[in-house]
Amino acid sequence: MAAFSFLEQALPGIAMADLTADGADLQTKLDDLLAKQQEINDMLHGIDDVAGPLHEMNKKALSTLDGLWEGSEKHQLLDQIPRVP
Repeated sequence: MAAFSFLEQALPGIAMADLTADGADLQTKLDDLLAKQQEINDMLHGIDDVAGPLHEMNKKALSTLDGLWEGSEKHQLLDQIPRVP
C-alpha cells in the first residue's frame, strides 16, 4: 500500500481505515480474478490437448471417406464439411 503513504498523513483515522479496507477488498477481488483466469487457461490447454489428436483423426477419416466415396452421390455430403488445415 505504498501508493497510499501520502494519504496516511492527510486523512483522519476513520477515512484512512475505510480506504485501506477498500484497497484490501479490491486486491482480494483482483487475486480471485487472476486465479480464475489461470483456471480458465488450464481448461483451455486441456481442451487443446484433446482436440488436437481428435482433429487429426477427423482429417484422416474425411480423407478415407473421400477416397471410398469418389464418384458416389455420397461424395456430395463431404463437400458440405468445411476443411480446415
